[in-house]
Amino acid sequence: MWMRLLVAFAIVLLISTIMTFAVLGGTKDACFSVPWYRMPGCSMALYESLAGGLIAAGGALFAGWLAWSAVREQVEIERRKLRAADIAAQSARADQVSKVASDLTTISSAGQALLRRIRENLADPHPYATRFLALRNGQVFPTSPGDWTSSVTGDRIWNLVNRMRLIAQNLKDDIDRDRPGMGYNNIMTQANIEAQQAVEEFNSALEAVRTMLVQQQGWLADENRRLEELRRA
Repeated sequence: MWMRLLVAFAIVLLISTIMTFAVLGGTKDACFSVPWYRMPGCSMALYESLAGGLIAAGGALFAGWLAWSAVREQVEIERRKLRAADIAAQSARADQVSKVASDLTTISSAGQALLRRIRENLADPHPYATRFLALRNGQVFPTSPGDWTSSVTGDRIWNLVNRMRLIAQNLKDDIDRDRPGMGYNNIMTQANIEAQQAVEEFNSALEAVRTMLVQQQGWLADENRRLEELRRA
């Protein structure tokens, strides 16, 4: 609003200045004796054709400026819309990578905690079988997928955790069925082999998760950097 008033005032001032110079430099002296503040009106009356042309030109100039301003404003609005859309899309990408990284962090932390519990006090003749029984009796093994899955790992980690839980449960059931104890050592030996193999696979899977986590964290840093650049643009 203020810009329009300023431009309109500038055009009026320009027309008045031209008319004043026309009077001062012209051959007619009818306006020489009037006060300065009446000079524009007197000059327009004295040079009606010139005044009409200048007013028409000023009106066209103002209309052209209004049209140019409207186009500029529309261009700026569209630019802001595109920028907002770019920021929203980049933010969504960053959030997606952040969610994956968060899921992997949760899986890695929970997996390492479980792995540490499994590897505690492995001094028994059947170390892994004995630890599996202890963890089963302590209800340490998770019983639902919960936070053990992600979009990049799928059910792989959970399947290994569930497999270890089932080894422990099957071991307990086999021992209960063999109460006389005739096959206890064989049961524990076989279970120990299965448990150790499952733990090794679980550890390898966690190593892969850590590798993916480092990769996702690198991608997240890149996505956040791009987002910050768009916001500063």
